Amino acid sequence: MRYFYVAFLFFLMPFSRVFAIDVTRVYIPDVEYSKTLNGVVHHGAFPMFTIDNEVLYCIEPGIPINSLSYQITNDYSLSSMIKYELELIAYYGYSYPSHQSDLYLMATQKLIWETLGSTDVYLKSTIILKYLFITH
Repeated sequence: MRYFYVAFLFFLMPFSRVFAIDVTRVYIPDVEYSKTLNGVVHHGAFPMFTIDNEVLYCIEPGIPINSLSYQITNDYSLSSMIKYELELIAYYGYSYPSHQSDLYLMATQKLIWETLGSTDVYLKSTIILKYLFITH
């Protein structure tokens, strides 16, 4: 796979390392998200995160993003099957040729959150006040 995201690269390495990184965050205009994880509802403006113009995805759906400076490690307890599913979602998502749109970005993040256990994932346009239904 030619496009491999930094977030996935770190947790798929067979050895443990910690890296300090600075992340850029831009909010997708007029789009909000809502999702449930372990009975707790999380919601807010829908962000796009990048490092050196490479898109990153949230892979810890229950952790709020309060900072843009992180320590990244590969110590995740995900099965090899879940890791493979995340690789496929990321590869065929936003960075796949002709998929560079807000809708593909949102669909990719929605599928990642659902794969990691979030339920009731909704994306809503605050301008037209309608939900953007993205299903798989």
